[in-house]
Amino acid sequence: MEETGYIRARLSAPPATGAAWRATLRLINGDGDAVARREVELEATRAEDVPAALHAAIAALVGDEIEMAESLPPLVGDVVELEVPLRCRQNAS
Repeated sequence: MEETGYIRARLSAPPATGAAWRATLRLINGDGDAVARREVELEATRAEDVPAALHAAIAALVGDEIEMAESLPPLVGDVVELEVPLRCRQNAS
């Protein structure tokens, strides 16, 4: 599958128990240009819920035809910065 760029994400842990994680997402295209930026409150209050919530936020930013090319690393610390490669979703035949 062809890579189509990546998401550069900065995740911030909630300041208090029960509050939501926040994320700043930057969409970088295949040429290395930043083409979109969005700050979102994730639907996650626990670290173990962040991957699914981040996946939903990325899908909302880039559309359903793009997917994450790999899983997220473990979230350690109050602020986590990572790059998530994206690829075109392969259609089932």
